[in-house]
Amino acid sequence: MSRRSGNGGRSASDRPGRVIANTPKIASRTGKVVPFGRSAEDEARARLDELVAYDVTFRIELEGDFVRGSRIDAPPRLVRELARRTRASETLDLHGMSQREAREAVVSFVRKSHKLGLSILCIVHGKGQHSEGGVGVLRDAVVRTLTDSGAAPLVLAFATASDACGGTGALLVELKH
Repeated sequence: MSRRSGNGGRSASDRPGRVIANTPKIASRTGKVVPFGRSAEDEARARLDELVAYDVTFRIELEGDFVRGSRIDAPPRLVRELARRTRASETLDLHGMSQREAREAVVSFVRKSHKLGLSILCIVHGKGQHSEGGVGVLRDAVVRTLTDSGAAPLVLAFATASDACGGTGALLVELKH
């Protein structure tokens, strides 16, 4: 009877040697595709928002610190009912943000909320009491964002919030279903 070794009958000298390939290392392109701070997807969305002309027209009314707006095709009672609401499904607070940051936050908030099926949102923009000259600029930036950006197709109406939701420092927004 012949004796076999545990390596299939081959001796150590019969085994093939280890092959080492000298291939050059390929550098990752990931760092070049996604810039620090913003993803490529965010950059693409921002560019598309600037390029796409939204075929949505809003009727906007300003009276002192109060603002109301709705799509042209929305019933007028919608804004009145919205202004009386005392609760919202979700709230976004813009205090301390620049106009650009606020615009990006509002578009993202509206899109995510719409995707989740929420209908009434509260966007707190503040009254501007601590801003330069005591004049708030975020309310107008929010109104522009709701009416002529990537958020516009998802918005049905908006109105200055009731005192229970923040009063003149906030807007209630009703999303399209």
